[in-house]
Amino acid sequence: MIEATQCSNALLLQSPAVCVQVERTPWCDDFISPETNLLLPELIDANRHGFLTINSQPRVNAALSTEPMVGWGNPGGYIFQKVTRDC
Repeated sequence: MIEATQCSNALLLQSPAVCVQVERTPWCDDFISPETNLLLPELIDANRHGFLTINSQPRVNAALSTEPMVGWGNPGGYIFQKVTRDC
């Protein structure tokens, strides 16, 4: 299985003979965030169909701010976010 490794996106550059896993992009120095794994199959599928995915976030409904996969901010808060996939 091929996995994305960078910046909230699953970058797979594919030709008929070659599939390349991209570990760095010019527009982001951060590594992939854990929440990207919630969308990874969809992102990889989009890349395999010729779309370059550059940004994504999963749908989150009232997750605690301390939740390891999607939480951020001060303890005691809640996370709400719409799903996005930018190509």
